Amino acid sequence: NYGSQLLVTASMAPIEFANNPGGFNYREYCSFKHIYYQGFLSVKDFKLLNTTKSVLLFQIIYHARANILSILRKYIPNPIQRSVAEALLIGYRNDLDKELVRAYSNTGVIHIIVIAGLHLGMIYTLLLLLFNPFKNRKWCKTVKPIFIFLVLWGFCLLTGANTPILRSTIMFSFILIGELIGKKANTFNSLALSAFCILLIDPFSLFDAGFQFSYAAVLSIVLFSEYIHRWIYLQNKILHFIWNICAVTISAQILTLPLVIYYFHRIPTLFVVTNILAVPLAGLILYSEIFLVLISFLPLFAGILGKVIEQLIWGMNGFISNINSLPFSGWKSLQLSVIEVIFLYGFLFGISLWMIQKSYRPFLVALISLLFFVFIRCIDFIKKERKQQIIVYNIDRHSAIDLIDGRSFLFIGDSLLRDNGFLKDFHLVPARILNRTTIRNELIGISFYNNIVTSNKKTLLIIDKGIDSNIKFGSKPNLDAIILTNNATVSLKYLQTIFNCHNYVWDASNSKTRRMNWKKEADSLSLPYYSVADKGGFIMNL
Repeated sequence: NYGSQLLVTASMAPIEFANNPGGFNYREYCSFKHIYYQGFLSVKDFKLLNTTKSVLLFQIIYHARANILSILRKYIPNPIQRSVAEALLIGYRNDLDKELVRAYSNTGVIHIIVIAGLHLGMIYTLLLLLFNPFKNRKWCKTVKPIFIFLVLWGFCLLTGANTPILRSTIMFSFILIGELIGKKANTFNSLALSAFCILLIDPFSLFDAGFQFSYAAVLSIVLFSEYIHRWIYLQNKILHFIWNICAVTISAQILTLPLVIYYFHRIPTLFVVTNILAVPLAGLILYSEIFLVLISFLPLFAGILGKVIEQLIWGMNGFISNINSLPFSGWKSLQLSVIEVIFLYGFLFGISLWMIQKSYRPFLVALISLLFFVFIRCIDFIKKERKQQIIVYNIDRHSAIDLIDGRSFLFIGDSLLRDNGFLKDFHLVPARILNRTTIRNELIGISFYNNIVTSNKKTLLIIDKGIDSNIKFGSKPNLDAIILTNNATVSLKYLQTIFNCHNYVWDASNSKTRRMNWKKEADSLSLPYYSVADKGGFIMNL
């Protein structure tokens, strides 16, 4: 429970990461959160102490979270729908289905189940409506901002005060403080000041993807939503409301687009269609959940409302899953470098200022940025077309090798990694996107036959079982590398007698004992070697 103290006896070690090309740097991610060591605990490695240490405020918050979760679990029995309800109301995401989260992310509506400015804005709007009948009362000018301020911070703490909701709360707080002292807050000032406060507390937030997305989205909405809204004038209130959602959605994508491509390597092409239904429906579900918590002491009415919420979430999940299943729902396998992202932002800001100010200087900046962007991208495409490489991936207890010939690759490894799944998406796909490659059954410039890889310049041998001692080699073949996988039963000393090899590589599919034995043997024989499990993915130009 919160406040419990553990005595841990397990040894701590520096955090490891696979270090595969294009892969997620988990060690760096943890370091930005000031976490540097990890330990794996068995039952014998820790002891629950009798002493506790807690803060009363957080005790109250965790108790409130537990009560809300028990209410949702009681009146929304379906686990899939309940998990979305938990995430939507208090940011509890432990029960969310991974495939459902992927569908929300792919369709551009992940912000619905990640507590952030959208949810806070909905609650802020609801509180304004509640105070609207009393707007002419004197006490309202003082009580309203103070009450809303306390409710928003209470909601922020209740949801865990994670970075997205925290920055939104700080921004709304400046607006409310300005209202309390009779000063109208400037949105840009509030945005800049909230960012300054967060970075003052934790400068590493600047490298957090959530921080970048949040401020890019809000800045984009503030800058462009009004101009986009003016594109179409509609007298019908329903159509006007729908177009307003579209305008906000489109504007939010402008400055977040480079980040979406950089981090997720795809663009949700139907994000406008998805948001038109999903955002209003999420608001209705959020308000209904708040009301459910308030009337939870009335089992009959709470039970009816719980079923209604369950059906609403079922409809929203089904709609998003169906959109995600469409073949044209996303533009996939996109790749941008950091420098390309910078020039793309230069183009977006320049062209936007040109459209707003009608000045030639921003247009010139946009044109120059676009030219540099295209130039760098063309150079990258040319390099990728000429590339010939072998990549040995670092995947614990699995063997995975890609042979890259220009824009094509041939996969050699475990059949499990050929299918779509977490391991493939996490370890292999980022490198393939980075190299702009597509799978082929055979390559033109690289030959793979009988575990021998041959290119114009180099020859490699992959040993996944062992060397048949009955096979006789007329002379010692020259090899640029020997790759050992799947606990190959062979010694380096024996390999030296039949091959002239310049490098030995063993991957993470080999047992730790086998890797240590090879390492000791290589050191004693003064042989060059590369342990993928220790150093990360192995790359060699062919």
